[in-house]
Amino acid sequence: MKQTIINKLSVFSNENPTLLGSIATNKQIENAQKILRATMNEDYKEFILNFGGSYAGMAKNTLLQSHNACKYSSSQEL
Repeated sequence: MKQTIINKLSVFSNENPTLLGSIATNKQIENAQKILRATMNEDYKEFILNFGGSYAGMAKNTLLQSHNACKYSSSQEL
């Protein structure tokens, strides 16, 4: 990931800490890749290792559901 992007993300995350998720570990990334049977892009891995998940933008005219209404898949179903 380019240093200029990392710097901008650092400033953004410091100014908006409530928009960040939990920082991932290498073990979590490895497990996710195994479960999903996919390889994550190196820039994405660097992003979630340093900043965790993030949300920025507007959710306009979207139907939001309670987490109780969502069906979650187990790793056996994937």
